Amino acid sequence: AAEFGAGPATLRLPHRLTSRLSAGLVVQLNPLSTASRRAILADAATAKGVRLTGEALDWLAEQSTGGGVRATLGLLQNL
Repeated sequence: AAEFGAGPATLRLPHRLTSRLSAGLVVQLNPLSTASRRAILADAATAKGVRLTGEALDWLAEQSTGGGVRATLGLLQNL
C-alpha cells in the first residue's frame, strides 16, 4: 500500500499514467469545520428561501460531522 502523500511514481502504475498524474496538483482536503458547515447551510437556506433560526443552523451544522459539502447540503434537503 502506498503511503499518503506519495507521488504517482511510487504507485507502480504504467509510465504513461504516472507521467500524467505527476503533472497534476495533489492536495489534502480536511473535513469542514462546524463554522464552515453552518455558513454553507445558511447560504443554501437563503438561496432556497428557507428560514432557519441560528439555533437550527447550529444544530444542523453539528449533525454533519464527517461529510463534506454534499453531505452538509443533504441535511438541508432532507428538512
